[in-house]
Amino acid sequence: MSTLFNLCILEDEPSERQLLTVLIQRNFPDWNLHIFSTSEQLLQHLIQTTHTPLQACLVLVDMQLPDSDGISVLTQVHALEGLSALPVVGFSNYSSRYDINTFLNQGATDFFAKPVELDLLVECLARLPSFVSE
Repeated sequence: MSTLFNLCILEDEPSERQLLTVLIQRNFPDWNLHIFSTSEQLLQHLIQTTHTPLQACLVLVDMQLPDSDGISVLTQVHALEGLSALPVVGFSNYSSRYDINTFLNQGATDFFAKPVELDLLVECLARLPSFVSE
């Protein structure tokens, strides 16, 4: 029996959401995608699904959002009950080296600059299910 894998994407730009959706569906067709445009939507989804049967999950977070930033989202996600080790990967056009290092030092799994290089993202995503305990 294979693990049901859920991928949450937090991206405010519709074109970027579409690009990531196509890329992930093409390379990981069995994954369930949950797409959000605000941090509040993502956090509400995670709160509502925290007490459901354990399913592998990963969050991709744009570092610069209208309602928040990737570091704040990472902190809020990891503060939720049972999600302190949830893999979170960030991506952005504009993050400074300081922001990237802070994000990684706060417990992020990885970071990518936009435009995301397809091969690097696919390689990272292919590794991630092993980070999640089944």
